[in-house]
Amino acid sequence: MKLHKPTTPSFRRDEEAVRKLSPEQFRDVFASDVPIGEARVMAATQKPINGASFGASVDDPAWKTIPSWYLVASDDRAIKPEVERFMAKRMGAHTTEIKSSHVPFISHPKEVAKLIDAAAKASGKP
Repeated sequence: MKLHKPTTPSFRRDEEAVRKLSPEQFRDVFASDVPIGEARVMAATQKPINGASFGASVDDPAWKTIPSWYLVASDDRAIKPEVERFMAKRMGAHTTEIKSSHVPFISHPKEVAKLIDAAAKASGKP
């Protein structure tokens, strides 16, 4: 199994513990298969995430009661693909894997749309 180059994301924090990826690391960590110009725009316009969300838990996750689908991004450097596979297996998800960064909906939109379409058809809702 070929593993991706390890990258430790560099988050910038503000006084409210809101975090953003550093623009210098954004493409490598988050969007390595997106054209450079587009990745720069994504880095400049990224929305911050509250640091507390990294440790938050959900009492009743929906995947425990409804069918779920998961797209593993095998070149993801924001979430290790091994972790994605573990989460998909734990939730009993219908799993598809694609050679993509963390943003397959941007770098591989047709494949993502195909997965969404298959999930919608399998759920019985057009």
